[in-house]
Amino acid sequence: MILALINPVEPASFFLIKLKFNINDFEALRVDTAPSIGTNWSQILDNTNGYVLLYGSAPSGVKTASYSDIVGLPVVYFKPKRAGTNLYISYEPTSMILRSLDYADIFNMVYTAGGAGFNVKDPTAAASPTPTPTSSPVPVSSPTPSPILVSTASKRVFVTSKSYNGDRYSWDYRGPDAVCSTSALAAGLGEMWSAWVSSTGNGGSPLERFWKSSGDYKLINGTVIAHGWNDLTDGSLLHSIDLDEFGHSQSGVNVWSATTIEGKLKSSPYILNCKNWYSGSSQDNGWVGGTVTFSPGDWTDGGTVSCDQPEHFYCFEQ
Repeated sequence: MILALINPVEPASFFLIKLKFNINDFEALRVDTAPSIGTNWSQILDNTNGYVLLYGSAPSGVKTASYSDIVGLPVVYFKPKRAGTNLYISYEPTSMILRSLDYADIFNMVYTAGGAGFNVKDPTAAASPTPTPTSSPVPVSSPTPSPILVSTASKRVFVTSKSYNGDRYSWDYRGPDAVCSTSALAAGLGEMWSAWVSSTGNGGSPLERFWKSSGDYKLINGTVIAHGWNDLTDGSLLHSIDLDEFGHSQSGVNVWSATTIEGKLKSSPYILNCKNWYSGSSQDNGWVGGTVTFSPGDWTDGGTVSCDQPEHFYCFEQ
């Protein structure tokens, strides 16, 4: 039984697909991709928590016209654990597909399911949807941005163990967010993470899109870096964010940011965020912070580097 992720209309150059399934209904077996999808491709199959995360680029764009023509696009293989007609796999609303022509998010894609009794559920639909025959694709509506909310729970924070140039294939913050999600899942930390970066446009900064906790922000080992959001954004930290997702030290590294100490897009004297995280050129620049110091504000606002340089990301639990 397979789930083919296809866009039958327009070529796309970047994919960030999050799928959720009931572990009592399915086991995720593998993901197949053709070489044309590009070399920058990551996948995580989490059969403990019921997630599949697919994150990849296709620089020249890929397209498929029918279920039988899955060229260069990911195909997820699932094994059903029980018989029935109401077995569902749902997408997470933070998924996206960027069109090759203008990098617009065209996540009104089509999921096509193969195999009897296998359907796709739109989580924004009614609680008891009518199963759709497998011969008919199910259109999925574009995601709605989440409102800014406040939390009282403590939140974990890490700096990525790997470094990346400024081109995260997303034209906004969602490419860096995907880096944080894949890093956290690989370390068994769950998948609800966001990168401390900013892009232009509404909702592009941590101040706009992060959950703001009144609880402590902590490193993976429990060390407190701030007592709540207000403390986090007052200019200095109680401890540098210098542990990665595995709890290993990353002291003295640069971290992509383009973000002020208040969590806003850094726009003075210039907006430098590697062209909204879509440039890896030495001719472009991005604002960085660093883990070598944690006051006053250097952790997020410490200088600039060219976008071809490999740097890290700060990741915050949401």
